[in-house]
Amino acid sequence: MNKSIIALTVIVAAACGLPAQPAAAQPPALTVHYAPASLGTPAGIARLYRQLHLAAAGVCGDLENPQPLTRLRMFQTCHDSALIAAIAHVGNPRLMAYAAQHGVRLATETLAQANTRPNVGR
Repeated sequence: MNKSIIALTVIVAAACGLPAQPAAAQPPALTVHYAPASLGTPAGIARLYRQLHLAAAGVCGDLENPQPLTRLRMFQTCHDSALIAAIAHVGNPRLMAYAAQHGVRLATETLAQANTRPNVGR
């Protein structure tokens, strides 16, 4: 079975308010495995979206800040950035539409790129 891999990497550490890491340190990441063929069904799209949502929460879950509201904002920014990056990486229009229905705002450029990719898992 051919599997694709997405690494949710929070490269936008500064935008998320994460503390600076040494140059050798890797940003936090989780890998989500999925079969491209599963993106042909609504259930497969929903399952991958849930996996990406949970992975983004896992990547961003250890943000430290003594102020609860600041920590919540940092988490939300980090989570949203990681989720959007993963969805854009998959590049599947059905996944993007599903995400948009669940409040994820994808950039117009991301949508245009997805529509020009080969017909894999659509």
